[in-house]
Amino acid sequence: METLKDTIRLRHHILRGIRLYFEEQGFYHVDTPHLQHYPPFEPHIKPLTTVIRHPNGTSDTRTLHASPELAMKYLLPHIDHPIFQIAHVYRNDDHSPLHRHEFTLLEWYRLGQSSATLINDCHHIMELARHYAPHQRFSHPNRTSCAQTKAQAMTIQECLHRHSDIDIATCLTPQAPYGDLNAIRDHALRLNIHCAHDDTWDDVFHRLFLATVQPHLNQSTTPILLTRYPRPLGMLARPCDDDPRFCQRFELFVCGIELAHGYVECRSADENLDALRTMGTPHHHIHQDFITALHHHPLPPCCGMALGVERLLMLTSHRPTLHTSQHALAPL
Repeated sequence: METLKDTIRLRHHILRGIRLYFEEQGFYHVDTPHLQHYPPFEPHIKPLTTVIRHPNGTSDTRTLHASPELAMKYLLPHIDHPIFQIAHVYRNDDHSPLHRHEFTLLEWYRLGQSSATLINDCHHIMELARHYAPHQRFSHPNRTSCAQTKAQAMTIQECLHRHSDIDIATCLTPQAPYGDLNAIRDHALRLNIHCAHDDTWDDVFHRLFLATVQPHLNQSTTPILLTRYPRPLGMLARPCDDDPRFCQRFELFVCGIELAHGYVECRSADENLDALRTMGTPHHHIHQDFITALHHHPLPPCCGMALGVERLLMLTSHRPTLHTSQHALAPL
């Protein structure tokens, strides 16, 4: 049985290997603030907040960051160098075997390179982690095991068509990159998937995905890289050049668990505003300081990736949940 000492040793070796890898690749390590003035721009992420009290007696609410993404993007136009960070991040109403209110996120950005370089980074990180895994493989007790570190790539459109006979492109309007809610609801109802009256396009898509695609991911003995996400799920990814209904976002699944996601970044203020509105970000969640900064200093051509460290540790040590890590066991 794995002890707390084993858990800490595993975490130490994997994080040390990650730091060494990025330093050898010429990255700068950065450390950005955890407290922010704006809540997360992703509508589905609920923030953890705190109150800052000032010497003059006033106070204001700050949000603990759900990701270092925007803070790292502030830096990119000024340093013109690849960067990485290993940061604790915080999310409310997000507690399950695969989620925690506080967890560790590895995030990195490459300049002037394609998304293929990010995937290659993931392969290297998985390979160094697999070295410490029992039987040199990733596994999850309720899913499958995987000895591979090279991912099989397929588009979201191909994946959904294969497992549900749905062409997701028919659920995206050609006039604008917003989802056709009635079209995707019709597909879900045809497959006897329940839809609530207030479901968004995003909600119905994830119901379809969980019902038709996720069971196959859970049993895949090869990592799966899903690419070309629909624009309503695009985050701050650039639209695809050949079809703006889709975007240059991708996600890496290992043993059916999302381990990492990334995208080719929107660069200008207008591109980022359009992406935020497309994904339904409320106006008061839009980081106006970030948009203003982009007006003066657009991002250089870049792509970024985020990887869940606890999920990597869980898959490496054959645990069923994140909640046996050193943080969950600490009596604080």
